[in-house]
Amino acid sequence: MELTENQIATIIQCGTVGFNYRDTSAIVGLDENEVKEQFISEKGNVYEAWRKGRLQTELNLRNSMLRAAQDGAAPMVEKVLRFLNRTDEDHRDLFE
Repeated sequence: MELTENQIATIIQCGTVGFNYRDTSAIVGLDENEVKEQFISEKGNVYEAWRKGRLQTELNLRNSMLRAAQDGAAPMVEKVLRFLNRTDEDHRDLFE
């Protein structure tokens, strides 16, 4: 599916704010079924742009949590440690 730079930027924004594939396809003016197929397969330029936005939001939130944890917020310390432990587990799976 060919996308313009403007469409890609809009799709990234849709991922950033957590829109689903239906809302994303409506906003950008793409065929909902084609977008759905990309989300099902987790492949394609629409899905990849959306995921980039989604992950950017998660990155920003985790950075906020990390700052709060470093400032001594106990609940954030626990959350950050869980993120780190989950990442360690994911990486261990690479070698099994």
